[in-house]
Amino acid sequence: MSDEEQTRRSGGGGVDVVVVGGGAVGVCTAYYLSSLGRRVAVVEKTGVACAASGKAGGFLARDWCDGGPTEALARAGFDLHASLAEEHDNPWEYRRLNTIAVKHFTRSKDKVRTKSTPWIDGSSSKEQVLGTPETTAQVTPGKFVRALMQAAQSRGAVLVEEEVTGLITAEGDGDGREGKGGEATTTADATADARNPRITGVRLASGQELRAPKVVLAMGPWTHVAREWLRSVPDITGDKAHSIVLRPPQDSGIDATAVFIGYSDKGKMEHPEIYPRPDGSVYVCGCGDNTPLPPSAGDITPSAGRCEALREIAGRLSSHLHGLVPETTQACYLPISPDGLPAIGELCSGLYVAAGHSCWGILMSPSTGRAMAEFLTSGAATSVDIRAFDPKRLI
Repeated sequence: MSDEEQTRRSGGGGVDVVVVGGGAVGVCTAYYLSSLGRRVAVVEKTGVACAASGKAGGFLARDWCDGGPTEALARAGFDLHASLAEEHDNPWEYRRLNTIAVKHFTRSKDKVRTKSTPWIDGSSSKEQVLGTPETTAQVTPGKFVRALMQAAQSRGAVLVEEEVTGLITAEGDGDGREGKGGEATTTADATADARNPRITGVRLASGQELRAPKVVLAMGPWTHVAREWLRSVPDITGDKAHSIVLRPPQDSGIDATAVFIGYSDKGKMEHPEIYPRPDGSVYVCGCGDNTPLPPSAGDITPSAGRCEALREIAGRLSSHLHGLVPETTQACYLPISPDGLPAIGELCSGLYVAAGHSCWGILMSPSTGRAMAEFLTSGAATSVDIRAFDPKRLI
């Protein structure tokens, strides 16, 4: 590798912001920072969209968060998805769709064909309309994240394919004068006023240091790992979910309707979801469990029997999906904060967090990324109010 290539890959030559994590939130932050002319490096050890951001369903809802703290973030994200798809010629298959809910009981012998969704022809209750093309949509999330990363790179952002192993601090006396630099450890404490650390970069597994005046932790369910570097980082971890991708015949008549299912089998309720995709495949997700989060996205494997359960459920709901062998079986972890709300904002001088969006990470990633870019460049998010998501509330 040439010296020039090594410098480019490591983010050398100076960057304004280091984003740790190549998922939807991290990449959207880099995308909007690059649109503002900021030099940004995204550090990702496994691969862009390698975890939930590449394995999620990609379902979008304009108003499902209404009345709660994330209402504005969700609505802004929904609108940004439409404008981004138009701006970039939609390589990630954005489309509007209908959304319904049905209930299925394995002991029922009656088959009720839903009026608007005839391909749901198994035994189920009457459908309930949850959304229309005005309020619900979808993307193929992996394609979305990778396309925006490429767009950011075309504007000068760099992707550093390495593991972050620590934070670099420059301990000052409160007036910005830099002291001796060092690596933040569990002895650092962002709640201490007298010794509040100032973060000046990240340390990489290769031994290199990537310096920047601002660092964003967008590590999804692995955000809690950064507590080994700084103990005031929010304890954001993950809940496991499974998914499969089926390929029905082209003449199956499966349309653009997302289906949320209440599935009862011997008194046990499951809540799987079915998302037909524009490429003709059908994504089915659900059947979570309590398997602990592994150290890396590359270590995640489906739990025994969970993907097969999704296959059986899909086949019972629709004869068009019955007996199909999945093209893909996979699992991922949804990032969950201690209070269930995202953490978005400044944690301590030079260190920021953008994580913990649970099942709405794809929906809220553009609005979160845009807000973070505004916050990082001007000190305030102007497009959406993120004060309720201040990560310091979780210290």
